[in-house]
Amino acid sequence: MLFPYILPFDMQVRDSVQLNQLELLTQYVENTEKHNPVIIVGEFNQVYWSKNLRNFIYNTKLNNARRFIYAFSDRNPYDHIFYSDDFNCYQIEDIFDPYTNLVGVKGVFEYKKIHDEITNN
Repeated sequence: MLFPYILPFDMQVRDSVQLNQLELLTQYVENTEKHNPVIIVGEFNQVYWSKNLRNFIYNTKLNNARRFIYAFSDRNPYDHIFYSDDFNCYQIEDIFDPYTNLVGVKGVFEYKKIHDEITNN
C-alpha cells in the first residue's frame, strides 16, 4: 500500500516534479510482482479526469475507486484511491474534521482471493 502526496498544482513544477512523481509511482506498480496486490491512497492534487491521472490509470492498469462524482458537488476530488484487480472496492468516503475541512479519504475493500476461497468452500 502506498500513500503518495503529489505536489500541488503549480505552473512551474507541473510538467517536471508533479509528472515525475506520477512516473515514479507508475514504475513502482509496473515493477511489483505480477500478482502482488496494490492499493494507492493519497492526495494527488488533481482531478482523476486530468490528463496526467488518466495516463497514470491507463499505464498502471489500476482501478479508480471513484466511480462517479456529483456534478453539483461544491468541490472537486483531489484525494484518490487506485487499486489492482485483486480487490473489490465497496465504498469510498471523504473524511472531514468537525469544521468540515477535508482531511482525507477512506475506502472499504475485499481481497478477492479470500472472497473466492470462502464462496468456493
